[in-house]
Amino acid sequence: MTVKAAARRLTISVFTLLASIVDLIVAVVRLLTRAAVLGAEALEKRQIRTIKLLPAKKAFPVETVVEPVVEPAEDRPDTKARLSTALVGLGFRQAAVRQYVSSVEGRVARGEPIEMLIKDGLRALVCVRAS
Repeated sequence: MTVKAAARRLTISVFTLLASIVDLIVAVVRLLTRAAVLGAEALEKRQIRTIKLLPAKKAFPVETVVEPVVEPAEDRPDTKARLSTALVGLGFRQAAVRQYVSSVEGRVARGEPIEMLIKDGLRALVCVRAS
């Protein structure tokens, strides 16, 4: 056997060994993943069985109305300034933004969320820009 043939066989053997090691690592990862899935399923079945064994509590019909929490106007940062900054930052002209903000001062005073004001402002200012 020549040196060239021996070197070729050695190279092939090394690459085959590396491929086998990679296959082994992949198989171990698959095994660990499958074990984790089976463990999670067993834990879930155990929790469901525990829940079924607990006595059922009687439910009383309760009608509750949850009022949205609105911060008082004096506790909030300047909503009009934030609204103006947001709309100007989106690329609308300052004059049109000022006009929109002045038209919604009542809604700002009532404490309407700034997200709603921005959405309505986008609708109003896009219509102004289009016309």
